[in-house]
Amino acid sequence: MARRDHSIYIIAQVIDGWVGTPIKVGRSTCPQLRALSLQTGNPNALEVRYEMNGLTRAEACAIERAFHHEYRDKRVSGEWFDVPGVSAVTWLQTFQEESLVA
Repeated sequence: MARRDHSIYIIAQVIDGWVGTPIKVGRSTCPQLRALSLQTGNPNALEVRYEMNGLTRAEACAIERAFHHEYRDKRVSGEWFDVPGVSAVTWLQTFQEESLVA
């Protein structure tokens, strides 16, 4: 049985108390450590703003790939997207719900 130790996360920059774009959508077994590794060299604070936990590696890869494809026109660089966090969370939750039904 596949281990369910992967997460999809949204990491956002926090500037003067405001969460802004771009956001990073990715996968990890430890989103908090991923945010810390990304913090190096970034002048703005980074925070994990959303986690979808309990996924297998295959599920996390599929969700990440689908999000990146859906928002490819909003890609700023790599896994960073100019998408409001609430829109990304809604999309991720809807995708997960629809995938469970399918």
